[in-house]
Amino acid sequence: MAKKLPTFDDCYSALPKITTPKQFDSFWEEQILKIKKKPLEPVTKIKFKKSFAKESFFEIQYNGHLDHLIHGFMNVPRKFHKVPIVITLHDYWEEFHQLNQITNFLYSKGIAHMHIFLQEKRILSQNSGSSAESDKEKKEFLYPTLFLDTYKQPFSYDYGVFLILDILRAIDFIRLNKSIRHDKVGILGRGLGCNLAIFAAFYKSESIKVLALERPSLVWIEAFLKYSQSQLSKEYQKILQLKKQKQKGVELYEFYNDPIYLAQEIHLPMLMSVGLQDPIHPAIAAFGFFNLYRGEKSMQIFTDEALDPNHEKERKASLEFLAQELLKS
Repeated sequence: MAKKLPTFDDCYSALPKITTPKQFDSFWEEQILKIKKKPLEPVTKIKFKKSFAKESFFEIQYNGHLDHLIHGFMNVPRKFHKVPIVITLHDYWEEFHQLNQITNFLYSKGIAHMHIFLQEKRILSQNSGSSAESDKEKKEFLYPTLFLDTYKQPFSYDYGVFLILDILRAIDFIRLNKSIRHDKVGILGRGLGCNLAIFAAFYKSESIKVLALERPSLVWIEAFLKYSQSQLSKEYQKILQLKKQKQKGVELYEFYNDPIYLAQEIHLPMLMSVGLQDPIHPAIAAFGFFNLYRGEKSMQIFTDEALDPNHEKERKASLEFLAQELLKS
């Protein structure tokens, strides 16, 4: 039976009571220091296109967690000056709809585009253009359980921690390109990508200048797990069950990858979009973060998923917001 989602009034008044874990800051300082010691080993391969005279398209690769290779692409307009850049971060096991259109829009504005493949590209390509959660046969887990597979390890080996560190490395990769302004970076995150974008905004504040967050997942984890029907939520619920069986009497578990702890520490312009009837990315979790956020902020609210079934209005607003902020003098 589907969970009843919170009403707009419930979401509007959502205000999480936050107690930051005592080891939160030291945990992240230690993890960031560790990965800084790991060689980036960047690889950039140019791909020739008909528009080569106007733009450069690269397949990219760098060294991420545990020597795991991170892949993506970067499109850079050929200008006589350095250009800003937008990083796109997709949802868990679901690629962006019409990824090429994002690149084309940014290029038309004189903005570079870096896209990072957070999970296996072959599976992601199958899920671009449709909702992977709702269109397939209902199973407990449709895709590899990347979060659940690491739960027995110390939290420093949590898959969510690895992803955050990989995105911080993407900023280091950008600094190597002389055609890009590494102090003019925006991030477009969707679902799980929003979690990563928020951490990057805090730990790379000298570079990240604007955020567009579509349907945040794994934000205010307590509320997210209570209402989300996503595989991501099911994996975390399973993790909690297994931990409670192992550590009887312990009711509170601290997730160091919950960006709710950073909500009051970031002051960038932010546009967030939510769907009140979205069972995968529950709006109340996003509202909780939004209500604590201290920076300049605005929100798109979709009361019915049928109002924008292909995310065209949502995406258009996200991209225009990013371009407006990055092109300010």
